[in-house]
Amino acid sequence: MSGYGNERRKVLVLGAKKSGKTSSLKAVFEGMTPKDTIWLETTQQIVKTDFDSILPLELWDTPGSFDLDSITWEEFSTVVYMLDVSQDTHHPISKIVPTFILAYAQNPSINFEVFIHKADHWDADWQDEDFREITGRVMDEIADFSDWASLADTHPNVRFNVDADAWLETLTTEKIRFWLTSIHNYTIYEAWSKVIQRLMEDIYGTIEGLLNTFGQQSSMHKSFLFDINAKLYVAMDINSVESSTFQLCSDYLGRMMVFQSLFDNVPEARKQARSEKAKREGKRDPTQDEDDDEDPEEREWPANVARLGENTSICYWQFTKRLALMSVVSSDVLNQQQGMIEFNVALLRKAILQILEAIGQ
Repeated sequence: MSGYGNERRKVLVLGAKKSGKTSSLKAVFEGMTPKDTIWLETTQQIVKTDFDSILPLELWDTPGSFDLDSITWEEFSTVVYMLDVSQDTHHPISKIVPTFILAYAQNPSINFEVFIHKADHWDADWQDEDFREITGRVMDEIADFSDWASLADTHPNVRFNVDADAWLETLTTEKIRFWLTSIHNYTIYEAWSKVIQRLMEDIYGTIEGLLNTFGQQSSMHKSFLFDINAKLYVAMDINSVESSTFQLCSDYLGRMMVFQSLFDNVPEARKQARSEKAKREGKRDPTQDEDDDEDPEEREWPANVARLGENTSICYWQFTKRLALMSVVSSDVLNQQQGMIEFNVALLRKAILQILEAIGQ
Protein backbone atom coordinates (compact mmCIF):
# COMPACT_ATOMS: atom_id res chain seq x y z
CA MET A 1 0.00 0.00 0.00
CA SER A 2 2.90 2.31 -0.66
CA GLY A 3 2.66 5.51 -2.63
CA TYR A 4 -0.35 7.02 -0.85
CA GLY A 5 0.30 9.19 2.19
CA ASN A 6 -0.77 12.82 1.95
CA GLU A 7 0.13 13.14 -1.73
CA ARG A 8 -2.87 14.45 -3.61
CA ARG A 9 -4.02 12.58 -6.69
CA LYS A 10 -4.46 15.12 -9.45
CA VAL A 11 -7.53 14.85 -11.66
CA LEU A 12 -7.64 17.00 -14.81
CA VAL A 13 -11.17 17.86 -15.99
CA LEU A 14 -11.32 18.78 -19.69
CA GLY A 15 -14.06 19.58 -22.15
CA ALA A 16 -15.44 22.21 -24.48
CA LYS A 17 -16.85 25.50 -23.25
CA LYS A 18 -20.18 25.05 -21.42
CA SER A 19 -19.79 21.27 -21.43
CA GLY A 20 -20.58 21.00 -17.71
CA LYS A 21 -17.13 20.76 -16.13
CA THR A 22 -17.63 23.36 -13.42
CA SER A 23 -21.26 22.52 -12.71
CA SER A 24 -20.49 18.83 -12.17
CA LEU A 25 -17.61 19.62 -9.80
CA LYS A 26 -19.71 22.13 -7.88
CA ALA A 27 -22.68 19.76 -7.62
CA VAL A 28 -20.70 16.73 -6.46
CA PHE A 29 -17.85 18.16 -4.40
CA GLU A 30 -19.38 21.37 -3.05
CA GLY A 31 -23.03 20.36 -2.73
CA MET A 32 -24.41 23.00 -5.09
CA THR A 33 -27.93 22.23 -6.32
CA PRO A 34 -28.25 21.64 -10.07
CA LYS A 35 -30.66 24.57 -10.46
CA ASP A 36 -28.06 26.93 -8.97
CA THR A 37 -25.33 25.86 -11.40
CA ILE A 38 -27.03 27.76 -14.23
CA TRP A 39 -25.75 30.98 -12.62
CA LEU A 40 -22.11 29.90 -12.72
CA GLU A 41 -19.83 32.10 -14.77
CA THR A 42 -17.76 30.63 -17.58
CA THR A 43 -14.42 29.36 -16.32
CA GLN A 44 -11.65 31.65 -17.57
CA GLN A 45 -8.63 30.04 -15.92
CA ILE A 46 -7.61 26.87 -14.13
CA VAL A 47 -9.35 26.44 -10.78
CA LYS A 48 -7.78 23.90 -8.42
CA THR A 49 -9.90 22.39 -5.66
CA ASP A 50 -8.61 20.15 -2.87
CA PHE A 51 -11.01 17.46 -1.73
CA ASP A 52 -10.26 15.04 1.09
CA SER A 53 -11.94 11.70 0.48
CA ILE A 54 -10.57 8.25 1.26
CA LEU A 55 -7.64 9.62 -0.77
CA PRO A 56 -6.71 13.31 -0.97
CA LEU A 57 -7.59 14.73 -4.39
CA GLU A 58 -6.68 17.85 -6.34
CA LEU A 59 -9.32 18.59 -8.97
CA TRP A 60 -8.36 20.84 -11.89
CA ASP A 61 -11.26 22.64 -13.56
CA THR A 62 -10.13 24.03 -16.91
CA PRO A 63 -11.56 26.57 -19.37
CA GLY A 64 -12.79 25.33 -22.74
CA SER A 65 -9.95 27.16 -24.50
CA PHE A 66 -7.32 25.58 -22.28
CA ASP A 67 -3.87 25.16 -23.88
CA LEU A 68 -3.01 21.48 -23.46
CA ASP A 69 0.62 22.08 -24.44
CA SER A 70 1.13 23.68 -21.04
CA ILE A 71 0.24 20.45 -19.25
CA THR A 72 2.81 18.20 -17.59
CA TRP A 73 0.92 14.94 -18.03
CA GLU A 74 3.13 13.03 -15.61
CA GLU A 75 1.55 15.00 -12.75
CA PHE A 76 -1.93 13.58 -13.30
CA SER A 77 -3.49 10.30 -12.29
CA THR A 78 -6.73 10.73 -14.24
CA VAL A 79 -8.23 12.79 -17.04
CA VAL A 80 -12.00 13.31 -16.97
CA TYR A 81 -13.33 14.53 -20.31
CA MET A 82 -16.81 16.04 -20.35
CA LEU A 83 -18.45 15.30 -23.71
CA ASP A 84 -21.59 17.44 -23.96
CA VAL A 85 -24.19 15.56 -26.01
CA SER A 86 -26.55 18.55 -26.06
CA GLN A 87 -24.16 20.04 -28.64
CA ASP A 88 -22.47 18.68 -31.74
CA THR A 89 -19.97 16.03 -30.65
CA HIS A 90 -17.81 15.73 -33.78
CA HIS A 91 -15.35 18.50 -32.87
CA PRO A 92 -14.92 17.44 -29.21
CA ILE A 93 -14.31 13.83 -30.28
CA SER A 94 -11.69 15.00 -32.78
CA LYS A 95 -9.92 16.70 -29.83
CA ILE A 96 -10.23 13.71 -27.50
CA VAL A 97 -8.22 11.42 -29.79
CA PRO A 98 -4.89 13.33 -30.00
CA THR A 99 -5.24 14.51 -26.39
CA PHE A 100 -5.53 10.97 -25.02
CA ILE A 101 -2.76 9.66 -27.27
CA LEU A 102 -0.41 12.48 -26.29
CA ALA A 103 -1.17 12.11 -22.57
CA TYR A 104 -0.74 8.33 -22.66
CA ALA A 105 2.58 8.62 -24.53
CA GLN A 106 3.97 10.83 -21.76
CA ASN A 107 2.33 9.04 -18.83
CA PRO A 108 1.49 5.35 -19.39
CA SER A 109 -0.05 5.09 -15.90
CA ILE A 110 -2.68 7.77 -16.54
CA ASN A 111 -6.35 6.78 -16.84
CA PHE A 112 -9.12 8.36 -18.90
CA GLU A 113 -12.79 8.75 -18.00
CA VAL A 114 -15.20 10.09 -20.62
CA PHE A 115 -18.40 11.51 -19.16
CA ILE A 116 -21.01 11.47 -21.93
CA HIS A 117 -22.71 14.36 -20.26
CA LYS A 118 -26.10 16.07 -20.22
CA ALA A 119 -27.62 12.74 -21.22
CA ASP A 120 -30.99 13.99 -19.95
CA HIS A 121 -31.24 15.78 -23.33
CA TRP A 122 -31.56 12.39 -25.03
CA ASP A 123 -34.78 10.47 -25.45
CA ALA A 124 -34.77 7.86 -22.66
CA ASP A 125 -35.77 5.13 -25.10
CA TRP A 126 -32.67 5.74 -27.22
CA GLN A 127 -30.07 6.51 -24.55
CA ASP A 128 -28.39 3.11 -24.63
CA GLU A 129 -28.12 3.13 -28.42
CA ASP A 130 -26.83 6.72 -28.51
CA PHE A 131 -24.30 5.86 -25.79
CA ARG A 132 -22.99 2.89 -27.78
CA GLU A 133 -22.78 5.01 -30.93
CA ILE A 134 -20.62 7.68 -29.31
CA THR A 135 -18.34 5.27 -27.45
CA GLY A 136 -17.88 3.34 -30.68
CA ARG A 137 -16.91 6.49 -32.57
CA VAL A 138 -14.31 7.50 -30.00
CA MET A 139 -12.78 4.04 -29.86
CA ASP A 140 -12.75 3.63 -33.63
CA GLU A 141 -11.06 7.00 -34.17
CA ILE A 142 -8.36 6.16 -31.64
CA ALA A 143 -7.82 2.67 -33.07
CA ASP A 144 -7.60 4.10 -36.60
CA PHE A 145 -5.32 7.00 -35.69
CA SER A 146 -2.52 7.34 -38.22
CA ASP A 147 -1.35 10.98 -38.11
CA TRP A 148 1.78 10.16 -36.13
CA ALA A 149 3.98 12.43 -38.22
CA SER A 150 1.93 15.52 -37.41
CA LEU A 151 1.84 14.64 -33.71
CA ALA A 152 5.60 14.07 -33.67
CA ASP A 153 6.25 17.39 -35.46
CA THR A 154 4.23 19.36 -32.90
CA HIS A 155 5.70 17.44 -29.95
CA PRO A 156 9.29 16.56 -30.92
CA ASN A 157 10.31 15.67 -27.35
CA VAL A 158 7.63 12.99 -26.98
CA ARG A 159 8.58 9.42 -27.82
CA PHE A 160 5.71 7.47 -29.35
CA ASN A 161 5.65 3.68 -29.25
CA VAL A 162 6.86 2.12 -32.49
CA ASP A 163 4.31 -0.72 -32.28
CA ALA A 164 1.37 1.61 -32.81
CA ASP A 165 -1.35 -1.00 -33.19
CA ALA A 166 -0.57 -2.82 -29.94
CA TRP A 167 -0.01 0.46 -28.12
CA LEU A 168 -3.36 1.88 -29.23
CA GLU A 169 -5.11 -1.39 -28.35
CA THR A 170 -3.81 -1.14 -24.79
CA LEU A 171 -5.02 2.45 -24.63
CA THR A 172 -8.52 1.61 -25.81
CA THR A 173 -9.01 -1.65 -23.91
CA GLU A 174 -7.37 -0.85 -20.57
CA LYS A 175 -7.25 2.89 -20.10
CA ILE A 176 -10.48 4.50 -21.33
CA ARG A 177 -13.90 4.16 -19.74
CA PHE A 178 -17.20 5.82 -20.59
CA TRP A 179 -20.04 6.95 -18.32
CA LEU A 180 -23.48 8.33 -19.10
CA THR A 181 -23.97 11.34 -16.83
CA SER A 182 -26.24 14.21 -15.86
CA ILE A 183 -26.19 16.50 -12.83
CA HIS A 184 -29.98 16.22 -12.69
CA ASN A 185 -29.91 12.59 -11.51
CA TYR A 186 -27.61 10.16 -9.72
CA THR A 187 -25.49 9.23 -12.74
CA ILE A 188 -22.94 11.97 -12.08
CA TYR A 189 -22.39 10.62 -8.55
CA GLU A 190 -22.02 7.05 -9.79
CA ALA A 191 -19.48 8.14 -12.40
CA TRP A 192 -17.36 10.12 -9.94
CA SER A 193 -17.59 7.18 -7.53
CA LYS A 194 -15.98 4.98 -10.18
CA VAL A 195 -13.26 7.57 -10.78
CA ILE A 196 -12.27 7.52 -7.10
CA GLN A 197 -12.43 3.73 -6.91
CA ARG A 198 -9.98 3.47 -9.80
CA LEU A 199 -7.60 5.86 -8.06
CA MET A 200 -7.61 3.63 -4.96
CA GLU A 201 -5.74 0.93 -6.89
CA ASP A 202 -4.67 -1.95 -4.63
CA ILE A 203 -6.52 -0.82 -1.50
CA TYR A 204 -9.85 -1.06 -3.34
CA GLY A 205 -9.54 -4.83 -3.62
CA THR A 206 -8.71 -5.07 0.08
CA ILE A 207 -11.72 -2.98 1.12
CA GLU A 208 -14.01 -4.79 -1.31
CA GLY A 209 -12.91 -8.09 0.23
CA LEU A 210 -13.73 -6.78 3.71
CA LEU A 211 -17.18 -5.66 2.56
CA ASN A 212 -17.78 -9.05 0.93
CA THR A 213 -16.88 -10.85 4.15
CA PHE A 214 -19.05 -8.51 6.20
CA GLY A 215 -21.98 -8.98 3.81
CA GLN A 216 -21.71 -12.75 3.86
CA GLN A 217 -21.43 -13.03 7.63
CA SER A 218 -24.19 -10.49 8.26
CA SER A 219 -26.58 -11.61 5.46
CA MET A 220 -26.60 -8.15 3.85
CA HIS A 221 -28.25 -7.62 0.48
CA LYS A 222 -25.81 -4.84 -0.44
CA SER A 223 -23.17 -2.74 1.33
CA PHE A 224 -21.48 0.52 0.33
CA LEU A 225 -18.66 2.51 1.89
CA PHE A 226 -19.68 6.13 1.32
CA ASP A 227 -17.81 9.39 1.30
CA ILE A 228 -20.47 11.25 3.25
CA ASN A 229 -19.42 14.74 2.14
CA ALA A 230 -19.81 14.11 -1.60
CA LYS A 231 -22.30 11.20 -1.42
CA LEU A 232 -19.94 9.01 -3.45
CA TYR A 233 -19.44 5.33 -2.77
CA VAL A 234 -15.73 4.68 -2.60
CA ALA A 235 -16.23 0.91 -2.35
CA MET A 236 -18.99 -1.71 -2.41
CA ASP A 237 -19.35 -5.47 -2.12
CA ILE A 238 -19.70 -7.73 -5.15
CA ASN A 239 -23.41 -8.45 -4.68
CA SER A 240 -25.44 -7.38 -7.68
CA VAL A 241 -26.85 -3.88 -7.39
CA GLU A 242 -29.52 -1.88 -9.15
CA SER A 243 -29.16 1.85 -9.66
CA SER A 244 -32.21 2.36 -7.46
CA THR A 245 -30.34 0.83 -4.49
CA PHE A 246 -27.57 3.41 -4.77
CA GLN A 247 -30.17 6.16 -5.15
CA LEU A 248 -31.95 4.93 -2.05
CA CYS A 249 -28.75 4.97 0.01
CA SER A 250 -27.75 8.36 -1.38
CA ASP A 251 -31.12 9.90 -0.48
CA TYR A 252 -30.97 8.44 3.02
CA LEU A 253 -27.40 9.70 3.46
CA GLY A 254 -28.56 13.18 2.48
CA ARG A 255 -31.19 13.10 5.21
CA MET A 256 -28.64 11.89 7.77
CA MET A 257 -26.27 14.71 6.88
CA VAL A 258 -28.92 17.28 7.82
CA PHE A 259 -28.26 16.32 11.44
CA GLN A 260 -24.50 15.89 11.08
CA SER A 261 -23.67 19.04 13.03
CA LEU A 262 -25.60 17.71 16.01
CA PHE A 263 -23.59 14.48 16.00
CA ASP A 264 -20.32 16.40 15.62
CA ASN A 265 -21.03 18.35 18.80
CA VAL A 266 -21.71 15.26 20.96
CA PRO A 267 -18.06 14.54 21.98
CA GLU A 268 -17.44 18.17 22.97
CA ALA A 269 -20.75 18.33 24.86
CA ARG A 270 -19.86 15.20 26.83
CA LYS A 271 -16.42 16.58 27.59
CA GLN A 272 -17.95 19.81 28.86
CA ALA A 273 -20.43 17.87 31.00
CA ARG A 274 -17.60 15.89 32.65
CA SER A 275 -15.70 19.10 33.33
CA GLU A 276 -18.71 20.83 34.92
CA LYS A 277 -19.51 17.79 37.04
CA ALA A 278 -15.96 17.74 38.42
CA LYS A 279 -16.18 21.42 39.30
CA ARG A 280 -19.49 20.93 41.12
CA GLU A 281 -17.98 18.08 43.14
CA GLY A 282 -14.80 20.03 43.86
CA LYS A 283 -12.66 17.55 41.97
CA ARG A 284 -9.85 18.04 39.49
CA ASP A 285 -11.03 18.54 35.89
CA PRO A 286 -10.44 15.14 34.19
CA THR A 287 -10.64 16.64 30.71
CA GLN A 288 -7.35 18.52 31.15
CA ASP A 289 -5.44 15.32 30.46
CA GLU A 290 -7.56 14.28 27.47
CA ASP A 291 -6.20 14.47 23.96
CA ASP A 292 -8.23 16.80 21.72
CA ASP A 293 -7.62 14.45 18.78
CA GLU A 294 -10.03 11.67 19.66
CA ASP A 295 -9.21 8.17 18.47
CA PRO A 296 -11.72 7.34 15.69
CA GLU A 297 -11.88 3.77 16.95
CA GLU A 298 -12.88 4.88 20.45
CA ARG A 299 -15.32 7.60 19.46
CA GLU A 300 -19.06 6.96 19.43
CA TRP A 301 -20.09 7.54 15.84
CA PRO A 302 -23.65 8.06 14.58
CA ALA A 303 -25.65 4.97 13.60
CA ASN A 304 -29.22 4.59 12.46
CA VAL A 305 -31.66 2.10 10.96
CA ALA A 306 -34.77 2.84 8.92
CA ARG A 307 -37.39 0.37 7.78
CA LEU A 308 -38.27 1.00 4.15
CA GLY A 309 -40.89 -1.59 3.38
CA GLU A 310 -42.49 -4.74 4.60
CA ASN A 311 -39.17 -6.53 5.05
CA THR A 312 -36.36 -4.19 3.98
CA SER A 313 -34.22 -1.97 6.17
CA ILE A 314 -31.39 0.42 5.44
CA CYS A 315 -28.57 0.75 7.98
CA TYR A 316 -26.09 3.57 8.52
CA TRP A 317 -22.88 3.36 10.55
CA GLN A 318 -20.42 6.24 10.44
CA PHE A 319 -16.76 5.20 10.62
CA THR A 320 -14.87 8.52 10.39
CA LYS A 321 -15.63 12.16 9.69
CA ARG A 322 -15.62 11.28 5.98
CA LEU A 323 -16.68 7.65 5.68
CA ALA A 324 -19.81 5.69 6.54
CA LEU A 325 -21.04 2.17 5.90
CA MET A 326 -24.52 1.83 4.41
CA SER A 327 -26.21 -1.54 4.01
CA VAL A 328 -29.53 -2.86 2.81
CA VAL A 329 -30.75 -5.89 4.74
CA SER A 330 -33.86 -7.93 5.43
CA SER A 331 -35.70 -6.51 8.44
CA ASP A 332 -36.20 -10.04 9.78
CA VAL A 333 -32.45 -10.72 9.63
CA LEU A 334 -31.73 -7.41 11.34
CA ASN A 335 -34.15 -8.18 14.18
CA GLN A 336 -32.85 -11.71 14.68
CA GLN A 337 -29.11 -11.03 14.32
CA GLN A 338 -28.66 -7.42 15.39
CA GLY A 339 -26.06 -8.23 18.04
CA MET A 340 -23.92 -10.22 15.63
CA ILE A 341 -24.29 -7.56 12.94
CA GLU A 342 -23.13 -4.80 15.32
CA PHE A 343 -20.14 -6.99 16.28
CA ASN A 344 -19.27 -7.47 12.60
CA VAL A 345 -19.60 -3.71 12.01
CA ALA A 346 -17.10 -3.07 14.81
CA LEU A 347 -14.63 -5.49 13.23
CA LEU A 348 -15.11 -3.92 9.80
CA ARG A 349 -14.63 -0.41 11.20
CA LYS A 350 -11.40 -1.48 12.90
CA ALA A 351 -10.08 -3.03 9.67
CA ILE A 352 -10.97 0.07 7.61
CA LEU A 353 -9.26 2.34 10.13
CA GLN A 354 -6.15 0.18 10.00
CA ILE A 355 -6.06 0.52 6.22
CA LEU A 356 -6.45 4.29 6.47
CA GLU A 357 -3.63 4.41 9.00
CA ALA A 358 -1.43 2.28 6.75
CA ILE A 359 -1.87 4.68 3.81
CA GLY A 360 -1.34 7.73 5.99
CA GLN A 361 -4.92 9.00 6.11
